[in-house]
This record gives sequence, C-alpha cells and structure tokens, in this order.
Amino acid sequence: MPPLIVPNSVLRKLWPSPERISKLLAENPGTIFGIISKTGASPKTRTLTRLFEQKHEKTGKITIGKTDIMIHDPLEETRPADQILARPIGLISLKKRFAFDSFVKRQIKPDDETRWSKIQSVEKERLEALESGRERRAERARQSGDASALS
Repeated sequence: MPPLIVPNSVLRKLWPSPERISKLLAENPGTIFGIISKTGASPKTRTLTRLFEQKHEKTGKITIGKTDIMIHDPLEETRPADQILARPIGLISLKKRFAFDSFVKRQIKPDDETRWSKIQSVEKERLEALESGRERRAERARQSGDASALS
C-alpha cells in the first residue's frame, strides 16, 4: 500500500466519531498511524492516539503530534532516510513540510550512515572553529605580551 497522508480536514470529520476512526483502521490493516507535528500533542490528538494504540498494538509505533495523521507501510521504517525524504509527500502542504521532515529525521537510527556522516562533519567544523579561535587568542596574547614587554 502506498503511503497515505490524511490532512486536518479529514481528521476533523473523523474526530467526533470513534466508530469512523475504527472503520479507517479496519480498512487499513497492518499500517502504522503516525500523527506528526513540530509543536507537540493537543488533548484531541492524545485521545486519537489512544484510539489508534488500542487498535494497533501489534503493528508498530505511533508518533504523537497534531499536524496530520500519516498512514504508511511498516516497511517504510526499514528504508534509508534519503529514500523516505525523496518520495512524494502527497497532501502535505509546503508549510507542513518541515513537520514531516522533522518526523522522518526522528526515525533515523543513530547507526544510520547518513546521519553519522552528518554528525561527523558538523563536529569537524566545530573543532576547526575552536582551533582557529584558540590560534587567534594565542596570537593576540603574544602581541599584547610583546607590547607590555616593550613598555
């Protein structure tokens, strides 16, 4: 099943009725429901998430948020992060793209090669900046030391 993004408009229609949510879950067996957001969970979302968890205890994890409900294939979790990011986003608007990217980045495992290389490059830049800062301070200290020795 291709990934399916359920936008807020659909969520609002589903919300008052647990029966409708149950029907959605029944029509999509074996899927993972992730509710994604960069701001966190509202009380409405927490209730929705509890409903999903009751129905999907065996199928995988649920990401709490309030932007959208993301329904995707459990195999999605095993793909490299760049493939997930490369696939069509569907109904997520550009404004919500950041939330989706954040969700995907949180799924990357620490041993993932791309993430590890990114961490290494950032760390290398930080160390280089520290080193050049130390050299500049040492140079300034030498210059000020020379000036005090001359006086």
